[in-house]
Amino acid sequence: MIARRFKRPLAATLALGPWSSRRLGPPKRGLIDTPPTDPRAGIAIVQDLELEPPLPPPPNPSEWPHIEPGLLTELHRTLCPEIKALRIGDFRRARYFQPTFAVIDARDRLLHEFSQGWDETARGYNYAFEQIRLHRPHVLHGRSLLLDARTHSQNYFHWLIEAMPRIAFAQNVGWALADFDHVLVSNPKRPFHQETLALAGINPAKVVDTAIHPHVECDILVAVSDLRMFAYDASIVALKKLFAAQLEKCNKGERAKIFVSRSDANHRLLLNEEEVFSELRPLGFERVMLGALSITEQAALFAQAKIVVSLHGAALANLVFCQRGTTIVEIHHPNYTLGLYWQMAERLGLRYSAVLGTSTGGIADPRHADLTMDAEALANHVAHLSAVFC
Repeated sequence: MIARRFKRPLAATLALGPWSSRRLGPPKRGLIDTPPTDPRAGIAIVQDLELEPPLPPPPNPSEWPHIEPGLLTELHRTLCPEIKALRIGDFRRARYFQPTFAVIDARDRLLHEFSQGWDETARGYNYAFEQIRLHRPHVLHGRSLLLDARTHSQNYFHWLIEAMPRIAFAQNVGWALADFDHVLVSNPKRPFHQETLALAGINPAKVVDTAIHPHVECDILVAVSDLRMFAYDASIVALKKLFAAQLEKCNKGERAKIFVSRSDANHRLLLNEEEVFSELRPLGFERVMLGALSITEQAALFAQAKIVVSLHGAALANLVFCQRGTTIVEIHHPNYTLGLYWQMAERLGLRYSAVLGTSTGGIADPRHADLTMDAEALANHVAHLSAVFC
């Protein structure tokens, strides 16, 4: 076993010798910002889809009276600080290394904008540089579209918000789905993969599983820059277009109050969920378990919602389907607050509020820790929001 601190220098040294193989070796160096074109590197064209959005300034507590000032500060602090312009690139003779989400151009440079595996302590780093040798690449002739998202596309949020809009992005710059011979996705076996790919019109025969072929070399690779857990306007438009038929039906129906249950999850459970729901039910709430629903059913449910109460989790990716003005109450673990859905709700024109639960201890990683919630306090908070907004 080679110690991690020796891997990158060893890989760099081996890359200098005559035995070095471009097809088997890791990237030789990184490129932070990809040029609009570079024929020698196989970069045919890189186009901007959406300009870099400004980072929201520190919030004024008086403008967010329904969120405790301390929690509001934490939500702002945990916003991703490196949101960049959204771009799409057409790369010739490019490689994709799935274990570190690395896009490598024809000059063996890792394109950081279009790659997703990084070390949080070093901007521009990627674990591909630590590889001594890569698997022999699976060669894909023709044009390939990269849909892989971080966490190997297995997380519902990353799949819906980061992967699926890429199909529309490619179409928006002039490619038709028929132009692609391959669509790259890692382990696309979950029902939400199959449902959305079918809804988008992707032929299953064109799907290449990058969990089976973790290193591929493409004649032409079309890739979108890393979305970094951010709902771009272009992503929102793309998803609403994809689910337009379902959303149109819901705009005319009676609106509901929903409490999203995580009782079917294996972590971050609300341990006193029954007590919480017993307080919310008299306010007109129904409890829903999204794991039993298709994506189109989830889209319809959130499009019809008047108020949504939910623990933090991937299910809130469905906020993208909510009508403007919908009220959102997100329950956070006291040691794990993330401003992702606050930022998303702002961009969608939703009325967002957040509350803190109580830690139950026992698990070191707060992202997976269970919690409890003061049921009466939550019900009073929700009733107040209902009176103000509804």
